[in-house]
Amino acid sequence: LAGGDAGRALADLRRGLRIDPVNPYLRSVLGWILFLGGNAGQAETEFKKARSSGERDLFRVMGLFFAGRTNGRKLLREFEALERETRNEWPAPLLKHLKGELKEKECIALARNPNEQADTMFYIACKYIADGKKARAKEFIETSIKSGGSSSPEYHLAMALARSGEKMTIELPGKIPESPAEEIVFSFGAP
Repeated sequence: LAGGDAGRALADLRRGLRIDPVNPYLRSVLGWILFLGGNAGQAETEFKKARSSGERDLFRVMGLFFAGRTNGRKLLREFEALERETRNEWPAPLLKHLKGELKEKECIALARNPNEQADTMFYIACKYIADGKKARAKEFIETSIKSGGSSSPEYHLAMALARSGEKMTIELPGKIPESPAEEIVFSFGAP
């Protein structure tokens, strides 16, 4: 996905889901692709399916949070549980910021290494995407990439968005299991 070949990435994702249809990581990746492509309803469904593993990982919890936010729901139960578990460690500052308890600049300053910085910038960009502020989201996606935190899935999603230019349309060859989307569009066009 980060390499710019979204069609190949989705084909690999489909293969993985045929082999392991309940894999929480694959469901989360699919959820993120759907969310970033503008389909928050299906994304929320995928993040909820990923929840079945019982793990509370940041990648999935944040996806569920943003998809729910875009759909007009406050899905805070797992979000707040993750905040309690992390206490004052990262990603607690990010979670506090997203709840409105910490200013954006303070949150950014508390990201200690390139991976935390990339993730922080990516999730702040997602906040702006959920709020319909595409130009501001694009700034944070670009900053996420420049941070150098290249080992996280958030970084790879940021790369896919950055390489999309103004618009990237992904034609899905067939159906992704239980997801009827025919195409996914990433766009930083007019807000």
